[in-house]
Amino acid sequence: MAVSPRSAVGRTLTEAELRRILQGDWTADGADPLVMKRIEYFFHHNSMVFDFARPNAYLPREQWQAQLDARGEDRPGEKKLLARVRRYVWADEAETVINTHPIGYIGADSKGLEQLLACPGPHARESHATYPVPGVFKNIGPAGSTEAVRQFFDHQEYLTHPDKPLPEEVVRYDLASRIDLVPDWERVYDLALVDGQVRREWSWLILPLRWGFPMARSPLSGLVAHSDMGNLSIVGPAFNEGWNRPAPSAGFDLYVPSELPWFFPLDVQDDFSNNLGFLNAPVALLITLPPLDFLYRVVGLPVRAVVENHQPVYTPQERLPRRRFTVEAGVGVQLLGDDFTGLLLNDRQLGEWYGQLTALDPAIAGNINDPDLVRPVVRPAVSAMLKVSFYLGDKFTSEDTLFHSRSTLGLDVPLSDGVSVFQLRTKLDMWEYAGSLRYNFLRDGFQPYAKVGYGLTWYRLEDGSINGQGMANPNSYWVRRPGFFRNLWPNTLHLGAGVDVILVKDFIPGLHGVDGGLRAGYILSRHELGVKDLTGDNGLQGIVVEPVHVYRNTFELLGTLSF
Repeated sequence: MAVSPRSAVGRTLTEAELRRILQGDWTADGADPLVMKRIEYFFHHNSMVFDFARPNAYLPREQWQAQLDARGEDRPGEKKLLARVRRYVWADEAETVINTHPIGYIGADSKGLEQLLACPGPHARESHATYPVPGVFKNIGPAGSTEAVRQFFDHQEYLTHPDKPLPEEVVRYDLASRIDLVPDWERVYDLALVDGQVRREWSWLILPLRWGFPMARSPLSGLVAHSDMGNLSIVGPAFNEGWNRPAPSAGFDLYVPSELPWFFPLDVQDDFSNNLGFLNAPVALLITLPPLDFLYRVVGLPVRAVVENHQPVYTPQERLPRRRFTVEAGVGVQLLGDDFTGLLLNDRQLGEWYGQLTALDPAIAGNINDPDLVRPVVRPAVSAMLKVSFYLGDKFTSEDTLFHSRSTLGLDVPLSDGVSVFQLRTKLDMWEYAGSLRYNFLRDGFQPYAKVGYGLTWYRLEDGSINGQGMANPNSYWVRRPGFFRNLWPNTLHLGAGVDVILVKDFIPGLHGVDGGLRAGYILSRHELGVKDLTGDNGLQGIVVEPVHVYRNTFELLGTLSF
């Protein structure tokens, strides 16, 4: 930590000012008190700096805000983080009392891939890193290691009330009984070579020992023998590149993060829990797969916001995913196979239309199996489509799609007089929910992709008519309609490909990160038709071709709104 007179926070101190501070002649209070100018936090091989001078957190709020606005914003959430830095230096919400207590959060829960190597349950192997604020800190070690600080200490609630007891998890180090003055290791090293008493008392300071739990499991633990892959505890001051050196230094990279909201993860690790161990794999998979992703991230968001302790996400990635989630709407054109006419064999309508057909032409029953006689009528279906997509990085996306369409479905049967045609017409009312896992081949605003998925498809025939006259039973029963405990298992599989293009970036004034674009794609879907008896009592098997799987070719065009 660096200290400075409040009046000199924004500049370099003079020699006279430095001598006065070192001699103890500069009072900690008064008209120009000593204040914190800079604090450096070290975690693993990273260092994060809280600089209270740029912008000057000790200025009145209006002046500080002017300096903040003049900086612009280089990273997402940068101004939010700087607002946290300003709050750090004030002991009360009214900003009348200066805080002179550095605050650090020691230890964090692991959310890295090493969790998959552990059994469920607490392990008490949290790191001994020191973080500046609560939050989820990403990419702090190998293989994108992640740690989360969950506790929050509101210093403004306690520091201006000295009689108020601190929370149990807060440890004070501003007491004389807790302060030990330790010499620099360079002063001890030479003496230890010749003085046994110095060796007995200070060997811990200069020996190559690791402080803390010697090794914690990590994704790269043991990959290279006798090497530190980010999973070892820290060494003592004599062997620590950051000792008595300002950050960043040879052994500690500067950690300059973006601050992102907690409710949409950057990758699967963000959903890991410290106590689940290898159970993190199935849990993270379940809440990533549609439709559970939508239920968890959208429907369950109000509940999660209330019952869970969520903190911001900090990541030093220079290139963040362009999108976190997308809402899409548009149309799809479905080309249906002739096998869909098998729905005309449903129990509610079959007797009526077949009875009228044979009444008009009794000889037709003997020729109903002739494929040249029965002519299926299946028109393309135009459907309205709505999609919600969640991005895990730039490559992987989960999609939730709902669409509805109506199209003409029927039969034309020429009668034996050679002139008349028996016409059966219905409307196919089709609904589908589809969940997809999509892989994006590129990461910028032009994204070709391929996807695979599953879904629930249900439909019925409506507005049935025979030769222009409405049927007594114009509507069939619903086929495969989902219920509370029925037909919830996916009955449709699909493959798809397409291209997603961002056309307009940041097009809503005052709302950063909202993009608009277009998406075009193709989907091949396959599912069982769902009619129980395709043969029927009167030998109508010629209407459909077994097996009873039907195919749909869908071409979709959607407008996209990305966040």
